[in-house]
Amino acid sequence: MRSPLRLAFAAFLLLAAAASSLASEGRDGFLLDEADAREISASELVAHPARFAFPRGERLEYSIRYLGVPVATATLEVARFIEWRGRRFAHVVGVGDTNDFFSAFYPIHDRTEAWIDLETLRTHRTSTWTRHGRDKETHERIDFDWDAHFIRMVEDKKHRSRRREVGFDFGPFVHDTFDAFY
Repeated sequence: MRSPLRLAFAAFLLLAAAASSLASEGRDGFLLDEADAREISASELVAHPARFAFPRGERLEYSIRYLGVPVATATLEVARFIEWRGRRFAHVVGVGDTNDFFSAFYPIHDRTEAWIDLETLRTHRTSTWTRHGRDKETHERIDFDWDAHFIRMVEDKKHRSRRREVGFDFGPFVHDTFDAFY
């Protein structure tokens, strides 16, 4: 049985990281990569400015505390600008990680990435990789179709060898964590 303190800590960390999670154990690449995507240069952005007001490299860093004790860190960063299928996106990466001390008891490693449309400021796609404890690993990908107002979500729980696919309609004023933040 899990201790209430451990569960409270895990819930607190997830909320405090505001879904901008981590997990780079050996991961050098991005979760969101497409073969035909290309990085947009700074000069291209100057020549054709975007409504998205945050520059590449803009980074927010958080120190997460539980009962006044530092337990984790979280970052949110504009990693790069991408052009894909004729549209331009900000590629935003959120990472959260428990510190060495708390990782010895219950490690939490999360990484979430989003592509935010530079003109509409709407999230086009998110991908999240989470690892909680020593054996709970999940990957989730959400694709937003703003023309049809439809979301498609695929979730793989590797520790349970289970895949779940869900699709549903959404209204015109919905936001995910990333586009609401930016």
